[in-house]
Amino acid sequence: MLFFLSIASKRKFIVRNYEDAAVGMMGMNDEGKKAFTDIELHPKIEFDPGNIPGEEIIQKMHELAHASCFLANSIKAAISIVQP
Repeated sequence: MLFFLSIASKRKFIVRNYEDAAVGMMGMNDEGKKAFTDIELHPKIEFDPGNIPGEEIIQKMHELAHASCFLANSIKAAISIVQP
């Protein structure tokens, strides 16, 4: 989330509210151990009405934030962003 907020700010978008309902699925990893195998993020973002980015820009900001995220780069589970 923090990387998303930083990217949005650099692009002059004001985020008024950002909520996420993350869901993790447990299963067996490649080593046969129980682990989170999939994680879904369900972000809900409210931008300032004076400057709302289009869906393509929001998707790109999510991709950039994901590529920079310490957690996403540290875990083995697949992470997907589910748009509302």
